[in-house]
Amino acid sequence: MGGNALKNTNTKRLTLSELKRVQSTLSKTLTEHNLTHTVPVDLPGKTTFGDVDVLVSLSESTNTSLTRDTFLAWLRSTFAPHDYFVNGDVHSFAYEGQYQVDFILVDNLAMAKFYFSYGDVGAVLGHLAKAHGLSYGHKGLSAYVDDHVKVRLIDNPTEVCEYLGLSMEMYTRGFTTLAEVNQWVTGCRLYHPSLFERLRSYNESRQILRPFYVQFLEHALTTPSNDANWVLTKLNEHAVEYFGKQADVAKHFEEKRLEEEFRVKFNAQLFMSRGVAQYVLRKAMREFAMTMDVRNATVEELNVAVELYVNENRERLNSTVF
Repeated sequence: MGGNALKNTNTKRLTLSELKRVQSTLSKTLTEHNLTHTVPVDLPGKTTFGDVDVLVSLSESTNTSLTRDTFLAWLRSTFAPHDYFVNGDVHSFAYEGQYQVDFILVDNLAMAKFYFSYGDVGAVLGHLAKAHGLSYGHKGLSAYVDDHVKVRLIDNPTEVCEYLGLSMEMYTRGFTTLAEVNQWVTGCRLYHPSLFERLRSYNESRQILRPFYVQFLEHALTTPSNDANWVLTKLNEHAVEYFGKQADVAKHFEEKRLEEEFRVKFNAQLFMSRGVAQYVLRKAMREFAMTMDVRNATVEELNVAVELYVNENRERLNSTVF
């Protein structure tokens, strides 16, 4: 995405007519291979494009032979690109020797299209969400519940709009000017102009250079908030309750508690206190863990079992070839 992923190809920007032609050709090929796909909606007034983004959902396709692990091989076999680059779920490749195409693998096509459409709008909404203890991306809306751990709330565009106070009707109708896009975004109940002041800082300079951000900042920094009740308030707990995700949060903390208990009862000290050298520690612990159900064993059972394991394997543990 962005048109700069390929290092061995002098890629060319596409005109609107070139974009439509390439999109049509790619869509035909994907359809022939029974791959469900779509393309994001571009910003109004845009006339040239750095790349061609195509969203592909393997889980929603009737082609069940392809997986994320085999998709690259299929891409190379089907399009025979002379240059390609994979970054997570984004597969970039040279098309017709001069254009960059990005196949973006997603699970929920409708949610992904909603997020990726209209350029950087999704990233702007993500910035607003993060300031309120939430996370918004192409997989939907989530809430931070513990440090960097997130609980998924919703992955439906209509519900996202409803919670964020955005007009789904306006979005569905489509935007014809950047002013309409700006108005829609600043209508979000999470919006406040102060949240965009830091985008002027050096750390955010890459985003500021993007044309959409330049004009949006001019609008955002002078547009008042519409809903003071939600502004600058952490909403993670509110959102969890609103969407009825308390059980998911409870499950996370229970799993965390069990993991902490496990680390207390099964750790390196169990082995080192019995003379196991540090250079074989990891291997010894992995080997021992294959001999019993260490997670469900009591502290006493682990102590007895480790003592027996070390005594029976002491010569081998002290060997340089263990």
